[in-house]
Amino acid sequence: MHTMNEQDLHRWLATPDDYQKGISIYEQCGGNKTQIELFRKYDNSYCREKLWNLLDEVRNKLSQPVIVKGEPQADFLKIPDGLKELQIEKGKLYAEIFPFRKALKEEFKKEMKSMMSVPGSLTVRDACEQMTRKDRHKRPIPFSIAFVTWNKETGQGGELVYFEHATLSQTNGMASRNYPNQEVKKKSKQPNHWMNSTRNILPLASNEPKKLHIWLMLMFDGMEVTMGDAG
Repeated sequence: MHTMNEQDLHRWLATPDDYQKGISIYEQCGGNKTQIELFRKYDNSYCREKLWNLLDEVRNKLSQPVIVKGEPQADFLKIPDGLKELQIEKGKLYAEIFPFRKALKEEFKKEMKSMMSVPGSLTVRDACEQMTRKDRHKRPIPFSIAFVTWNKETGQGGELVYFEHATLSQTNGMASRNYPNQEVKKKSKQPNHWMNSTRNILPLASNEPKKLHIWLMLMFDGMEVTMGDAG
């Protein structure tokens, strides 16, 4: 591995036009191999932004005050093995998910464009957090959402669904609006949505909750949803 040139790092962050140069610098910093492979395979706005953020983190660590003599010297590139394994697994998942999300957005480009009402975007993580918002009376704040359906058990899906007003349902293990139909509430299951990356949402015009796979969410409150650094 080559010795990292800090001047190259600072210059690239100031003008990150040379994408391949940025990848090379990240590799010299001891970057995640899976992410490096992802960057080399794809040249798009998501990968460029992700690469810039990762190298900016390196710059911030380099600019930290020097540890005084006598205290333990911590290498900023050394992280616990357990965390390394999680980062590798996360990188693999991102590499698998990204091409599918890109294909979905291309397929539904026209529909998505007609749904967008607010310029900009937000990450999957931010969208999931905003789903839990409540007003001053502690009532869930409705949101608009567009996502692609998928049934893991049957392998069926691929339909773009849009709800102009919806909230999280009670099957997510958190307070939400009451079900007008008590039979629906009795039938509701309590799956592990957080481990399975799913949420149950309840359209305001319906009594039946709908399962959402968060990685298939494309629009939220009129903004495009990006992968970002979601867990």
